[in-house]
Order: sequence, then structure tokens, then C-alpha cells
Amino acid sequence: MNKNKLINRILIGSCALACTLSLVGCAIEVSPYTEEEIDKIGEYSALLIAGSNPDNSRLVEDEITQEEETEEEVLTEEEVEEPEEENDIEDDQNNDSAPDIDVIDVSPDNQIPEYEPTLEEFLSFASGVTITYKGYEWKDSLTNDSGSYFYDPEEGNHFLILNYTIYNGSGTTQDIDFLYAGYAFNLNINGEKTIVAHEIPINEDLPTYIGRLNDGTGVNLIITFECDSSYINNVDSLKLTIKNTENSCSTILE
Repeated sequence: MNKNKLINRILIGSCALACTLSLVGCAIEVSPYTEEEIDKIGEYSALLIAGSNPDNSRLVEDEITQEEETEEEVLTEEEVEEPEEENDIEDDQNNDSAPDIDVIDVSPDNQIPEYEPTLEEFLSFASGVTITYKGYEWKDSLTNDSGSYFYDPEEGNHFLILNYTIYNGSGTTQDIDFLYAGYAFNLNINGEKTIVAHEIPINEDLPTYIGRLNDGTGVNLIITFECDSSYINNVDSLKLTIKNTENSCSTILE
């Protein structure tokens, strides 16, 4: 006979006996059992109840073997762990497939400078026509080739002359026109003083020059600025800025 069934029968019998004794005690003054025997029966019944139901949750245990309980616990743990492993794999796949992102530094020190045209582009020269700076010099007066025209600076000033050569290497004849193009020429000296170029009616004056250059030929022209004589032998930097009605172009002269 199953152990649990035997215990249940003993338990039921004990309970019936205890009930009978209680009823008899009410009707009969003298019990066939002594009080000591009745206490022992009660203790024995309590021990049987506790032994058959150690977790106090039910009187009859479920007919599940210990091995089945162990297998159920292991299965439950595996079912909980498997989704975590799948999530880890999915996270790794997502990380692997995620595109690389290039971080672009847009701080003020790393901004891409705006495109500045060359002097030839700004002057709308044809491809192959160049203008080249040839240095500067000081003069106390200007005259034309025939000597019929003289131009002197104000007292205490000198002329600062910028020398340029325009060369036509385009393959065809090119017309050069500064007079009607409406350019203005400004010169900054040492980053502290800006002066405007003079327009002097001599053949070599660049701001007023109009000419035609055959292919393979060039012309030497000058831009004249009048400034304080104290800058003679005291020029650290020169920046020429040419302006039209819409834009400007600056070059550092060396």
C-alpha cells in the first residue's frame, strides 16, 4: 500500500477517534481513556499531520516524483536563459550591421574656407592670360615716356609703385580693358593703413589701361599709391584689394 494512503487512513481514523471521544465525553462522565492517553493520541495525530504535510500547504501530496520536479525546474531555467542568449545575438548582429558614422568637426577652427577666385578669374581674363606681380618701388615723381607729363606727390609723401606684367598666352588676340570695367584698387600697408590708387593718365597706368595683346605678347603696367614717406624702408606687409560693383578680390603681395 502506498505510504501516503496509509498515513491518510491513520489520520482519518485518529480524527474519528478524537471526535468520538469528544462526543462520549459530553454524554458520559467517565471515559475509558485517561487524560494522559487522550493527550498522547492528540500529539500522535499532530505528528502524523505534520509528517504527511511538511509544507502545511495540502493534506495529500501530488503524485509527482522527485525526478519529474527536478526536470521541470531545469526546463524552466533553460527556457528563461534561451531568450537572453537570442537577445544577445540580435544585439551583436544589430551592432555589426550598424553603418559607421563619420563625425565631422564643424568647430570654427575647422570650417572649410569659402572658395576665392584667382586674380585672373576675378578680372574675367581668358584662359591663358595671366597677370603677375613684379614687386614694388618708391618714386618721388612720375612722368610719361616722352617726358611731357609730370606728376608730383604732396609734400612729405612719396609714390609707392606696384609693378605688374600682363601676358597673353591664350592662343588668340585678347582685348584688355580696365578703364571701363569700373575697378577700384585699394592697398593696405602693414595691416594699419589703407589707401586708394591714383589714376594717372600715362600709358603704363593699369587702372586706366585699354589695349590689345597679340598671342605671345605682354605689357608692363603700374598701380600708383601716394603715402607718407615714413613707410619707406618700413613695409612689413602689403595687401591689394580690387573691387567691382558686386565683389572684391584680395591678394597678399610678397
